[in-house]
Amino acid sequence: MKKVFHYIGYITAGILVLAIIAHFALYLFGYRALVVVSGSMEPDIKTGSVIYIKTYDQDEIYEHVDVGDYITFVNNEGNNVTHAVIYINPAADEIQTQGIRDGAAIDDKISSADFVGKFVFTISYLGFVIKIIGSQTFIIAFISVIVTSYLIMAIIKEIKKGKAENNKTKTE
Repeated sequence: MKKVFHYIGYITAGILVLAIIAHFALYLFGYRALVVVSGSMEPDIKTGSVIYIKTYDQDEIYEHVDVGDYITFVNNEGNNVTHAVIYINPAADEIQTQGIRDGAAIDDKISSADFVGKFVFTISYLGFVIKIIGSQTFIIAFISVIVTSYLIMAIIKEIKKGKAENNKTKTE
């Protein structure tokens, strides 16, 4: 049983290392990961998902973005927003977007300076996991579990050691 837990630990660690390597490799090739915090793009992009976007130089945007594409841009409040493109006018450097949820308002027009990236793919609900893992409560709980586990293992080891010594003295 002990070997099974060791193998599970190795597999989990391997998966985490591969995920981290993949994330940084994507970053090197111009992709960014963002956590979705609102439901304006549901059902296509769910709240709590991680989306990957491809970044472009300002002069390349209109070559890669078409009506119907999902893009991320910085709104007037300075927040990243991902919405569907509904209008493009490269000559005037204008892009207009809208969330896809029923009743979503049409956004103000943006320029290429506000453009952050074009949506590529999503991993549903991974954002919730990232937020939980990054929270102070989780970090404290995780450290507490590790310390408690270590103490329990040390106590069990001492108890076994004491029993072994008792058995040794009884046989003598």
